[in-house]
Amino acid sequence: MRAGHTGKVLTAIQCNETRAQSLGYDTSAELLKALMLSAGIAGLAGALYAATSGIVVPDLVGLLLSTEVIMWVVVGGRGTLVGPVVGTFLVMRFQQEVSSVSAALWPLVVGVGFVILVFTAPNGLLPWLGRMGRRLTWGRTS
Repeated sequence: MRAGHTGKVLTAIQCNETRAQSLGYDTSAELLKALMLSAGIAGLAGALYAATSGIVVPDLVGLLLSTEVIMWVVVGGRGTLVGPVVGTFLVMRFQQEVSSVSAALWPLVVGVGFVILVFTAPNGLLPWLGRMGRRLTWGRTS
């Protein structure tokens, strides 16, 4: 999205909102559009979740799910659409594997893995794997 006009305007607002306003952009309207789009996507995700699970309980709105969503994005890599999807798959699979060994220990193991990942690959696994792949292929061609 950053390649399009709206993405460039939002990037300009992120860097310096006052400068974007002085260049003639209505930053309030652009931020409102971004908020409405993200709220619409979140609403759609909630509707799909309710339709597939068949139940919605207040326990879903809390710290655990919010933390999991952040973990999905951090593991996969932010700035892409594919990264969080891959991160979701990897984190859920890792949770299943660890909880099959010890149901009480999985939050600790997943948390430690998350902290290690943040320090070793701060932009997520997809950009890190891309860099590793380029290094490997670049080393073979020379």
